[in-house]
Amino acid sequence: FTSDTGAIFPLYLVGLKSRDSAVRNDIVDILLSQHFREGLWDSILAGKIIRWVQTIEEAHMEDGFIPEWARVRPVYTDFDLQLSKARLLCFQRISVESKVSKRREAMIFW
Repeated sequence: FTSDTGAIFPLYLVGLKSRDSAVRNDIVDILLSQHFREGLWDSILAGKIIRWVQTIEEAHMEDGFIPEWARVRPVYTDFDLQLSKARLLCFQRISVESKVSKRREAMIFW
């Protein structure tokens, strides 16, 4: 544990925003490789959130590219570090021409 926010948060942001599967996979591998904490940031939790978002977005991948309409925004997280569980919530448009978003939820444990 460290109170400094050095690596987890920047990796988390890049992992959520990146459309490149290889970059996301590398970030998830780094975060899941060892369990460490920086302030409230937990590496395993961050890696699992990125993997969840990646799975949702890449279900709509076309020719190795995630279209803008398929991007997940925003991601809400309600977590309990002592119980090692988190409830995730996000929204994703349902098609290129739609303004309607689909709500997605998940519980993750680590």
